[in-house]
Amino acid sequence: MYDRLTDLKGADFATATWNYGPQKRLLGVYNLKKNKVFLNSDLNITLSYQNVEESRITRSFGSSDQSNRIEKVSVFSLNSDFRTKIGKADLIYGLDFAYDDLKSSAFKNNILTDVESSLGTRYPDGKNNTFSGEAFAYFNNPVNERTSYNASFRAGYKTLKSKIETNTLKLPYTSIEQKNITYSGAIGFVNNPSKNIKISINLSSGYRVPNVDDLSKIFESKTGTLTKLGTLVVPNNDLKPEKTVTSDLGITFWNGEKIQFENTFFLTKLYDPILLDNFEFNGQSTLVYDSFLANVQASQNQGKGTIAGLSSTLKIVLVKNVTYYGSFNFTNGRFENNKGNFSLDHIPPVYGKTGIRYENKYCNLDLNMNYNGNKNVRDYAPSGEDNIEYAKANGNESWETYNFKAGVSVIKNTTFFTGIENILDTQYRTFSSGINAGGRNIYFGAKYNF
Repeated sequence: MYDRLTDLKGADFATATWNYGPQKRLLGVYNLKKNKVFLNSDLNITLSYQNVEESRITRSFGSSDQSNRIEKVSVFSLNSDFRTKIGKADLIYGLDFAYDDLKSSAFKNNILTDVESSLGTRYPDGKNNTFSGEAFAYFNNPVNERTSYNASFRAGYKTLKSKIETNTLKLPYTSIEQKNITYSGAIGFVNNPSKNIKISINLSSGYRVPNVDDLSKIFESKTGTLTKLGTLVVPNNDLKPEKTVTSDLGITFWNGEKIQFENTFFLTKLYDPILLDNFEFNGQSTLVYDSFLANVQASQNQGKGTIAGLSSTLKIVLVKNVTYYGSFNFTNGRFENNKGNFSLDHIPPVYGKTGIRYENKYCNLDLNMNYNGNKNVRDYAPSGEDNIEYAKANGNESWETYNFKAGVSVIKNTTFFTGIENILDTQYRTFSSGINAGGRNIYFGAKYNF
């Protein structure tokens, strides 16, 4: 990762190597569909297995010891749903089951002598697994040609178990276990007061149960140096599920196929949000990790939060085959705890896209602009998750890029395409990124369908 390679340790670089190793992925899926199997319901069952391996390879500048941390994940899932009609209404109900298994390992090898030695793992080095079993139902009923309503619910049981075999950091516990009963629901209403307007209103609740990453991870989120403290994320056995209540209002205007203007306003109340914050570990707020002193942080349930925003899209057919389109997105997120009121992390600034597209049977041309607003320093989350250290002194600056792409289909089943990204070669950095985005890029290729 380039941003890690630019961190300094005194007058020298802190890191010589920081790579993700090649991923290994395996996916197997079996799907069964059968009509009218139970209470006049159509059955759809999906059984799947996934196996994923990923690794992180790091080496400090001037050191011959290279750290290798490997994660192997197996995911088993069974999804079943039944679909039926009750008069004009649609009813979908079913069961979901999932079991995940994680094996975390690590070793250090000397790149000069090839001698291996022990190393602390990213997750507990014993057994790590989660189980989820849930039942759900969704009901949608058209009252008349202009009005419909829907309701849904989901309830289940989730477990998590992690075992720490090698307690390098001397944690006050060697196993992490959670059991949670979960439930959520939603109701919605859709009305077309005229042939050119659609209004939708929804109210829903949600939850997120802590996973192995939240509960059990030992993770250096920021590398320490001689002059700067790093950040070390440690497990927190007391973490609880976070919960949400969301309402949204959607308003769509259209004039046949010539104009479509769609808007969604949303408000989410967040309860017991899971956030990274400073943490005391065995009474200490700092620890030595990989030879550097680091601030201790952990995922914690903190107070309550609010996320509100607006998403809009506009499409106008200017003349035959020529369409103007645009999108706009705004999100604001805050949380409040006993320390005050702060910004939530991972909340992007204003962003969107606008352009003009020409399409006919044989070709399509698209000239567009991507844009992004600024993010002031005071609007960054205190956790540091948004990489404020890689932004400028006043925060992340606004930017826009102009782009062009074209495609031609003059041969059956074959499309030739080309384009220019960032035509003006603008230097910019996307929100929370540690490196600048790409400059001007010209590409071309061909696609054949068979």
